[in-house]
Amino acid sequence: MKSIGNGYAALMAPAVRSAKEDELEDTISAIKSWDKHDAKELLELLREMGDLCDALGMDMEHLIDITSLPSVDFPENCSTVHIWALDLQGQAIVGASFRHDGSVMPLSECSWAWPS
Repeated sequence: MKSIGNGYAALMAPAVRSAKEDELEDTISAIKSWDKHDAKELLELLREMGDLCDALGMDMEHLIDITSLPSVDFPENCSTVHIWALDLQGQAIVGASFRHDGSVMPLSECSWAWPS
């Protein structure tokens, strides 16, 4: 696996990849190019990527930097603990682990994100 920048890594050469690896590469590409309009769409892509990585015996953290997902910029005094990404409508992907307990909710309702 070789790095292709932005925290993403390339999979195997196209001639030796399986259909699942092709699907994984397409999913990674969709994550990288997420249009920031619907956080639910990004969460679905991340879960799909996780499932594909599990099926292929890969660690998704070796393929993408999950701490640097595509996102709208967060407000200045917002803590991003357990907040993975933010869309243009102010909906955030939240949870200790987006794969298992992640959900989408308005950033304004993330009380832990706003220190007093």
